[in-house]
Parts: sequence; C-alpha cells; structure tokens
Amino acid sequence: MLDIDKKKVLLRAKVKDGNIDSFHGLIQEKHVAKDFDIEIKENQVILKDGFTIKSINLASHLKGCKKATLFAATIGDNFNNTTELKSAFGTEAIEALGDKICKDIEKKAKSITHRFSVGFGDWDLNDQKKILDLLKTDFIQLSNNNMMSPKKTITAIVGWKNL
Repeated sequence: MLDIDKKKVLLRAKVKDGNIDSFHGLIQEKHVAKDFDIEIKENQVILKDGFTIKSINLASHLKGCKKATLFAATIGDNFNNTTELKSAFGTEAIEALGDKICKDIEKKAKSITHRFSVGFGDWDLNDQKKILDLLKTDFIQLSNNNMMSPKKTITAIVGWKNL
C-alpha cells in the first residue's frame, strides 16, 4: 500500500476534514521502467538505444551521470473527473508511487538524482509520445496536446549518480 499523508491530501483539497480511507481501494497501480546508458552533450541527453532529449535543464540535472532510468506510472482512471478531495488524494497517491519507484531504482543504483519529468523546465511535452512508445505503455493514452490519461499519471527520468 502506498504511504499517503492525510494532512497533505486535506491541505491540497483545501478542506479541514474528510474521510479518505475508501480511496485506497481505488488505486490501480501500474508502472514500467527501463534503464539506459546515457551521454550528456551540451543541451542534450542521449539515451543509448532510445532517443535524444533536447533540454538544457535536464542535461544540467543529469550532469555526471552515465546511466538513467526512465519510467511511466499511473494509479488508474478511478481518479478522473471527481471531487476535490478524491482528486487531491489521487495527486498525493501518484506522487507516492513516483517516490516508491525512485526508492526501488535507488536500491540498484545506490545514489540517484531527483526525478525530472517531461514539461519541467525546457523539456518539451512532445517527448511524451516518444517515452510512452519506448516504454511500450499500453495502459497510458496520450491526447493530441500530449496530455496523459488516466489523469493521475507521470513520466520521469532519474539519473544514477556516479559514486
């Protein structure tokens, strides 16, 4: 079960109290991750056997890393078009799932960067399709404007720090 902080959910929903216990059973946790050897060149991150990401911010974030893990994760579609409280719970749940995936990556990498997602800084949202195709995610759909469905879904990359 994902560790979801009720105080954060209530704060995000802008309410003083609410019952979130029943929401745990609605989580349909799915994710896929793939490790890549990477090369950093100025404003680019080259995923060997993948594609090249043009992003000054990401290249700086992964500076010194020779390997990275790309992942996609969702908690399912039970949190689409819902109440503020349930939506806030879903947001905290997908963040908790992202944290859990990063902890799993850290077990094999020993030390990692913070996760960095498409749309952060100058990482173009158009790379979303490339990521989903590369990871072969059949449980995530992409709209024409690169918005993912289910709504509570993330894609990210985590660099393996060289120790």
